[in-house]
Amino acid sequence: MKQTRKLIAILLALVMALTAVCVSAFAAQKKQYEAYTFFGDSVTTGFGITSYFDVAEEGGTAEGMRVPGAYPDLVAKGVGIDEDNENYFNEAHSGWRTSELRETLDPSYNNEDGAFAKALSQGMANGKTLADPQDPALQQRVRNEIAQSDIITIDLGSNDLQLPVLAALFSIVYPQVAAYFGIEEYKEWKIEQLLKEYDSTSEAILKLTEAVAKIHGAEYAMKILAEQSLGGLRKFTQNYPAIINLIREINPDADIYVIGLYNPMSEANLSDTIPLPVGKALDPVILSMNLYLATLCPARSQYTYVDAFNTAVLGTISLTAFVGEDMNLAGMGDYTMYIHPSEKGHAYIAEQVLKAIPDEEEAPAEEPAQEPAQEDTSLVVKIVDGQMIAVRGADSTTKASDYTGIAPELNNRKVWWRVVNGDVVPDATGVFRNEYGWWRVEDGIVDFTANGIYKNEYGWWKTTNGKVTFDETGIYKNEYGWWRTVDSKVDFNANGVYKNEYGWWKCTDGKVTFKETGIFKNRYGKWYCKNSKVDFSKNGKVTYGGHVYTVENGKVVG
Repeated sequence: MKQTRKLIAILLALVMALTAVCVSAFAAQKKQYEAYTFFGDSVTTGFGITSYFDVAEEGGTAEGMRVPGAYPDLVAKGVGIDEDNENYFNEAHSGWRTSELRETLDPSYNNEDGAFAKALSQGMANGKTLADPQDPALQQRVRNEIAQSDIITIDLGSNDLQLPVLAALFSIVYPQVAAYFGIEEYKEWKIEQLLKEYDSTSEAILKLTEAVAKIHGAEYAMKILAEQSLGGLRKFTQNYPAIINLIREINPDADIYVIGLYNPMSEANLSDTIPLPVGKALDPVILSMNLYLATLCPARSQYTYVDAFNTAVLGTISLTAFVGEDMNLAGMGDYTMYIHPSEKGHAYIAEQVLKAIPDEEEAPAEEPAQEPAQEDTSLVVKIVDGQMIAVRGADSTTKASDYTGIAPELNNRKVWWRVVNGDVVPDATGVFRNEYGWWRVEDGIVDFTANGIYKNEYGWWKTTNGKVTFDETGIYKNEYGWWRTVDSKVDFNANGVYKNEYGWWKCTDGKVTFKETGIFKNRYGKWYCKNSKVDFSKNGKVTYGGHVYTVENGKVVG
């Protein structure tokens, strides 16, 4: 059993490291701003560096304060917002995930495990009550800050992976193993209490995993960890475009910079005597999240991505030292400190952000061409030896085997072909990309008349004149029905009331069923819907779901 516990603890330490993912002089004068709002978790607060504790209140938290040397402070100075500027809006909160920010911006969002994150935040702040996404004052403050700001940074995601793991493990072991945690009245015990009792969520997860392993076996425990981590990743990809869209609704003009994640255990070895770089095992997970932010996010066109993968942390600890010889988490204290950026790490993140900001004397880089460049002959499709292939240059006969995308036909530039490894794929149908965007392809050719919703491996996409614009939000139709679309992607998690040019519609799992009659809500209130459409002519009493509502002009007023 001791070997099983050690295996679980070592593997788990890799999973727990994901939760952390959560300047020198610059040569050119950067674009100057007047107001800066930043969102993040404990990384963004500056936790761990000396100046954090210098300015922290008694009890250990510096949340809401300006921490000298933390990357938001350095970014602010680089864009003209010095210490005396009141327009420095600090919304970095320990334990926050993308779910907490989305809930703050959209109170109707169902943040199912929000209580866990809140307990985690309080635990990291020694029990003090911190930012609650359901607090109306916080919601209004954040909206006001966004509206005033001309620069916004977002640095969230690492905590998205850990909370689902904890919740799943608890649901499996409860209530059989309450005594394992020393809980007497286990019937009243809730997981939030567990988070407060342990020094960190990491310690709670380890205890729960050991309990699951005792009941169901180590293999089952590892399966739960893997599945729920992926669940957290899925929520991360759902929340990010929604957050960007919500911010854009408040402030369509601010420059938004999204900061990528880093691997806090990149240099961790198996032990001090066995230099096996097990921490590198986290790289593919972190890089996949960064790939989503940098390329695949439906709202990608609305922000600038900032790579921060090489962030230096405060220290490193081997996995065996973290677990401890007696499985007592001897290295927990060092671990929870080390996973945060060092002063050098904060300077690096700030430098990466400032690199992404255009210089003051230069105009921002032009947007990529929105339509295929008709004059570009560098890559074309032509027939060579009876085969349609992509070549570089009209006179070339050598297949561009390294190219996969969409390329114009040499003799008819209005015809664009789907190409894979240099070969034309005449039966390709779907949504594919090239350097100019994502395009609807039918039978190998871009259909510039396509105006509908079409599928590829990343989801279902609204196209206009054959192109995915990534900025269409509303309700659109295809041959399968009417669908709620956010930033041109169908949102299969949409369950609310949304607008298109024909009215306001109740959606279930992203689709208008045309069958739902009753009282349904969105961020603007509760509404009477008939056959899934808001009936603005409805007035009077409506009974639905065991409740009696007073409706005026379709809206519930009492």
